[in-house]
Amino acid sequence: MAPEQQPCKVIIVGGSIAGLSLANMLERVGIDFVVLEAYKEIAPQVGASITIWPHFARILDQIGCWSNHGHLHVPISVKGIDKLTSFWKGDSLRALVDEYCNQAFYRNQQGESVFEFPGMGDILERRHGYPAIFIDRQMLVSALYQNLRHKDKVLVQKRLTQIEQMDDGVRAITQDGSTYIGDIIIGADGMHSCVREIMHIFGRSFSSPDYFGKDEYSSKRPVIYREISSGSMTNCAVYFQEVPCTYKCIFGMSKPTKGIEKGTTHVVMGKNYSYGIGSGTGKIYWFLNVKNSETTYGKGVPRYTVEDEQRLAEQHFKDRLNEYDTFEDVYRNRIKSRLTPLHEYQWKRWYFGRIMTIGDASHKIHPISGNGGAAAIEDAATLVNELHGKFILQRKLGQASQHLSTEEFQEIFAKTQRAQEDRSKQLLKQSTKIQQGDAMESRFAPLAVKYILPHLTGEAFFSLCRSPKNSFALSISSEDP
Repeated sequence: MAPEQQPCKVIIVGGSIAGLSLANMLERVGIDFVVLEAYKEIAPQVGASITIWPHFARILDQIGCWSNHGHLHVPISVKGIDKLTSFWKGDSLRALVDEYCNQAFYRNQQGESVFEFPGMGDILERRHGYPAIFIDRQMLVSALYQNLRHKDKVLVQKRLTQIEQMDDGVRAITQDGSTYIGDIIIGADGMHSCVREIMHIFGRSFSSPDYFGKDEYSSKRPVIYREISSGSMTNCAVYFQEVPCTYKCIFGMSKPTKGIEKGTTHVVMGKNYSYGIGSGTGKIYWFLNVKNSETTYGKGVPRYTVEDEQRLAEQHFKDRLNEYDTFEDVYRNRIKSRLTPLHEYQWKRWYFGRIMTIGDASHKIHPISGNGGAAAIEDAATLVNELHGKFILQRKLGQASQHLSTEEFQEIFAKTQRAQEDRSKQLLKQSTKIQQGDAMESRFAPLAVKYILPHLTGEAFFSLCRSPKNSFALSISSEDP
């Protein structure tokens, strides 16, 4: 049965995991939306992978992307991804994720196993109802897109250039001159969010200079204002001033190698570098995280080239990953790869007026813990719970459904951030500590690798690596706000 339609329209900027998750949730509670994606296709293949942990899978299950048998479903006809039809031979990912992650290895710098955890996935499934799986990030984005009933509301090549805030709504203007009007704008456009940039300038212009924290962005680059007195602003390009970058990462996917068996995950601990490797959908996914010579900020964070990636990879070719493989074996066997800086930061405020950010646009978490995508979908769930709860409360009070005021949206945004910011900050800190440990930054780390890790039990491993205890879910099946 179709949900009752609510008097609200959400403009979502960004058509990746955060944006499409939010679109799925809004659709299920009867809130209208449009997704504006800057690029020409949904889910391009860039070589990225994603870990779906049980708390992530739980929400995917609620929005219909996880079947009763524990498999993520993706039809083969995907907007802008005709090439994938030759890869997927069926109407789901069932066959591709049968080998979920069920055995974990920690290895020292010589590639020798110092800790093994057989049956890890089975224990996760018994405890939480879902295993852990590795898949192409592209596959998850495609699944979220295909799960939508109204795919016509997802628009590509719609790069945001301007936002106008009005008393009763917002207007988004894209590079091609198109205009979209809604009640609120949600920035799900990633680390380099243009929504956040515009929102920050709004806050400083209409509120106070310190509304967002004066040093989060550099003021050295000129900002373009347009019709600022009427609440309108064009896109601006500014640099992060406080956002640190301590590590860089080559990530990629490769054809299987002898030493990486199906259903396994591996951490290789080196001095000032580490590897994370997992097997999943007929290939292996890997990350090489390397500590920079110094922490950089703002303009000091480099933009890497293909040549930079090749040089860094060659420096690590002799790294031993296991008894059979070196990094050179994995890298030369690669399908896709990319070198990127690893920013780590949580912005102080995620909203202003009728604008809010979620996911990486609010908090950029080191990928080593596999919690970036999960944090984004939890943001979306929390926001939708608050929005939907407000309309339920209207009905319970006998009020006619009506558009919410700016003050009411501000209250919803504030509750969403309060519910999420401690958890995402904890995830961010946890990921940083995991990286510091895996890269043996402490002088005591070699002793831990030699004398502590080999004696860990599975329970002790979970205690060390567990996510924060908060549990999240959509409340869309309940009438309680």
